[in-house]
Amino acid sequence: DANNPIVFHLHKKGIAEPLVVFEKNFQISISGKPLELDLRTGMVASPGQGNAIMEFVKQPPEKPGDRHYDWTFRVTVPGGGLLLSTSEFDFLAPERGYAPSDLVEMKSSWGDAWQSRMKREYFVKLPDGNFARVVLDLMSHNGSLKVQAFSNPSGSRNLEYDPAAQR
Repeated sequence: DANNPIVFHLHKKGIAEPLVVFEKNFQISISGKPLELDLRTGMVASPGQGNAIMEFVKQPPEKPGDRHYDWTFRVTVPGGGLLLSTSEFDFLAPERGYAPSDLVEMKSSWGDAWQSRMKREYFVKLPDGNFARVVLDLMSHNGSLKVQAFSNPSGSRNLEYDPAAQR
């Protein structure tokens, strides 16, 4: 439609490196009990052994029958950090700007701004200095957490995924 044009942004595919990739679903406690993961393997880690710690707290609704409730989700990378990605085509991890943790809060009083789902993508600087890209998708009503991770064991900041080069 000439009166309502659509703009397409083309992105040239970069050179992918072999990444360690996993996608798994987890049932995270709604009471705040930490879920520790190894972002290289996707395995649940023993307390103090994970390179990512996720904590979720869901409060009961203020009134019976209310559909909205308060909830919080915190992700922490001990000895490393995370940085929220703002572009789905951003595959080069930044060198700096990482924070040790990120907190997502949802208040029942927020009305139409309230959401029961959180989907975020982060760049992660692991404690050993390697980089990863992580997509977290949380359903707050039941604590279902989908984790998709792409880590580069070479030390490169390149996190572009090519299934043919997967490790």
